[in-house]
Amino acid sequence: TALTVTFDNLKAVTSVTKDSKIIVDYSATLNTAAQIGLPGNPNEVYLEFSNNPNKDGDGETGRTPKDEVIVFTYELDVTKIDANQKDTKLKDAEFKLHNKENQWVVVDKDNKVKDWTSDESKASTLKSDDNGLFKVIGLDDGVYYLKETKAPEGYNKLTDAIKVTITKSTTADENNWTLTVDKGTVEGKIVKVENSTGSLLPSTGGRGAI
Repeated sequence: TALTVTFDNLKAVTSVTKDSKIIVDYSATLNTAAQIGLPGNPNEVYLEFSNNPNKDGDGETGRTPKDEVIVFTYELDVTKIDANQKDTKLKDAEFKLHNKENQWVVVDKDNKVKDWTSDESKASTLKSDDNGLFKVIGLDDGVYYLKETKAPEGYNKLTDAIKVTITKSTTADENNWTLTVDKGTVEGKIVKVENSTGSLLPSTGGRGAI
């Protein structure tokens, strides 16, 4: 997609002098066609100007070198496993994801982010498959929270949300981004979340008694 801003005759703008700075400020949002991870999504800009001093600017034009930045977006992969038998993958666990602004993610059929909502009931349910895996594609770097809404049959649902932090690379190697969690483990940029079996007894009898 190209965005073009054209000034037909800057000389006619009386407030513009040879020392003026003209700033074009715009914002854009990555859509579901965005490239996940490397090589990223390049965004470039250049100025094309007329070499003809006449009003119509006919004739040859010159162009500045392109100024380019690259926008990165990330994929969150989560695997649900048995707390005691780490190789056992658990299907049918259900989660919802929100960011630190308490906006809940809405994904499309390919698990790509398509929207955010303040209404948890309208958020997408992220369900682990036969390999215990679910994913969210197209996240910015930042802090997110995974809330388990349903545990696999025979397992206890997590009582607290899992804090997930995506940190972009601070080096020239853009593949050097990091993923950290406050619960569970991270292996090769995959979050592993455990569920335990057994009954959870309710608290009763006052302070200190269960």
